[in-house]
This record gives sequence, structure tokens and C-alpha cells, in this order.
Amino acid sequence: MHSDDPDYWCVAEALTPETHGGGSVCVSQFLAQQLRQRLPAINPQVISYGITLPTAQASFSDQPFRVVYSGRMVERQKCIQQVVHTLIHACRASSQIEAHLIGDGPARAACEQLVHQAGLADRIYFHGRVPPEQVQPLLQRSQAILLMSDFEGLPVALLEAMAAGVVPVVRSIESGIPELVQHERTGLLVGNDPAEAATALVRLSHEPELWQGCSTQARALAVAGYGADECFERWFSVIEQQRGPARPAFPIPTTDLRRLLPLADPRFQSQYPPPPPRWSRLQRAVARIMQAG
Repeated sequence: MHSDDPDYWCVAEALTPETHGGGSVCVSQFLAQQLRQRLPAINPQVISYGITLPTAQASFSDQPFRVVYSGRMVERQKCIQQVVHTLIHACRASSQIEAHLIGDGPARAACEQLVHQAGLADRIYFHGRVPPEQVQPLLQRSQAILLMSDFEGLPVALLEAMAAGVVPVVRSIESGIPELVQHERTGLLVGNDPAEAATALVRLSHEPELWQGCSTQARALAVAGYGADECFERWFSVIEQQRGPARPAFPIPTTDLRRLLPLADPRFQSQYPPPPPRWSRLQRAVARIMQAG
């Protein structure tokens, strides 16, 4: 289980690995608990994402205090306009704050327009897609990472930033995030209000001791349990366990899966209505062609 996303739950419910000679693996304890409650999974294992642990790390700076966002620029799940509104609030509240957004997506143009309308294009920068080897240097020059997601599994961007000593300011949601971010210890947890999140960023920029404590403990947590080598060993162990006794039952039925995807999550259905199935879009296109002929 990669994420607390309706599509993943649909796959899990349709396939249920334990009934086909396999096993379930989740990226966070939260997802494993949810899986035990919702599906007849005997004993889902937890293996987080493995990240490369950097040797260099961030240091405190308030001239400027750099805030980074790293991820897809989409509304569904990532709530990218809330991220941008938070950064606008923070930049208006403190001249010390500067923001860098890494990533691309369909909502990028609208977000850039918001920044231009706010007159902050010289302090909120859009880097677009960045090669993986350039992400760590950007992180190491930053002091905070901002996430305002509706749902998550265990964000890789958050892990990579914490491993570099970048302090998280993240929306407190039911997910793997609270396994990483403990308020005022490894980062700051905030609500859904961009003004509240902006206040947390400004606070970090004004309190070097709070920033340093969170930075040190965030890095220690990431280094202690999320290195790529350790996670590889866990996956290798799972594969070894499944190699001998597994008796897969074929064929695995997927009729319901094809019928149900893409799903809408009732928690977010008003914000994110599911796109129409591809076949219905094709039918409409054919109908237009017939009408034109």
C-alpha cells in the first residue's frame, strides 16, 4: 500500500494478496492499521521508502529563510494552491522568507498566476522538474519544507528533506506523517488554514533554537530508520519469505477492479470528482465525429 488513496484501496480489495499466496506491505504503520481493519490481511508488514542519506545538511539562515515544496503541482491530494497561498501569506508577513517550488503539473500555471498577482515573483520561484541529483543541493540550501496534502502514505519528499535537516511544516492529517513529524520536536504540525501554516513558517524563521532542535531530531529520525540499505534488506526478507511456500491462485479476478476504477473517495468527493471512464470519453468523441459527418 503506497498511499491512502481510493485507487490503492480498490486494488487492495480486489486482489487481497493473502488469498492468492502473497502478502501485504504498507509504507506506514497507519496504512497497515487501516488494512487490518478493512481487509482480511493476516499480518501486513511495514516497509517505508528507502532514501539516500546525504552527508551534507541544511543550516539555519534567516537572510533569507528558504521554504521548499517538492512534489506534483496538482490540486487532488497535494492541494498545491493552498501551498502557494501559504507561501504568499508567509512572504507578506516576513521579508526574510523566500520560497522555492520543485515539480510540475497541470496546476502550475494557475499557481504562477497567483504569485504574479501577489507581486511576489521575485521571492517565490518555480523550478519545474529538477533532475534527481539536483534536488538534494536545493534541499540543503533550504530551512523548511511545506506540505498541505489532504491524504498521504509516507511522503518521500518529506523523508528526503528531513534527512537533510530541513524542518517540516505539514498539515496534520491521518497518514504516515505523524510517524515522522512530532510537533515542536521534528517539525511543526498545522491545520488546514494557510494563514496558520504561514505563521508557523514565520515562527521558525524567528526562532533559531526551535529550528535547530527540530532540524537535528528530524535528521536523526530519518537516518535511524529510513535509509535505502535498511529498506532494501527488509524487502529482500519479504521476498525470501514468499519464495517457498507461496501457492498463487490463478487467474486473479480483476473484473470488479476494471469496473470500479477510477474511484472517488467520499472524504474528498466534492473537491475531486472522479474523471469519467476512458470509454465514455471515447463514446462522446465518436458521437461528435458522427454529428460532424
